[in-house]
Amino acid sequence: MSGLIAGFTFLSSNYGIQFFDTPSFTKYQRDNLYGALLIVAFLFSLFGSLMSAVLIGYVNLAGPPLVDKFAATFWYVFDLPMILMMTGIVAMLGAALVLVEGLYSSLVYYIMLGTGGGLLGLLLIAFVSIRHFTHKVVEQQHRGVGPGATRMVMVGRTD
Repeated sequence: MSGLIAGFTFLSSNYGIQFFDTPSFTKYQRDNLYGALLIVAFLFSLFGSLMSAVLIGYVNLAGPPLVDKFAATFWYVFDLPMILMMTGIVAMLGAALVLVEGLYSSLVYYIMLGTGGGLLGLLLIAFVSIRHFTHKVVEQQHRGVGPGATRMVMVGRTD
């Protein structure tokens, strides 16, 4: 997914859009802000793709025993590809808002702002819910009570 976002931002940055002066931004300001947000979206999405490739490569190379130890020690690393991708999506939404506000009517701008904000809110709720569920499953597996439970050694714990 991050790779698709990175490719889309590259294509839209080469489209050659002509901006006009509006009450909120001049043509020059809007052009620079649009370009900056597209670059941020591209970089975050690209690094999300690279990070997920690195994690998949490590998991394939290490095997189950080392992956358990790695996951217990560096648990926060597994969320990075998703967080980077979500940041790229937010930057793309910001670039699209800059574009739409400069080329279309206010109605289109507010429809896009509401739709994008609502979808980002749903994505955030889903992300937090899934994160909470997986944390609960890992804790159950650590205690040896959940489905597919194996005794995982958590770093820094002695129980």
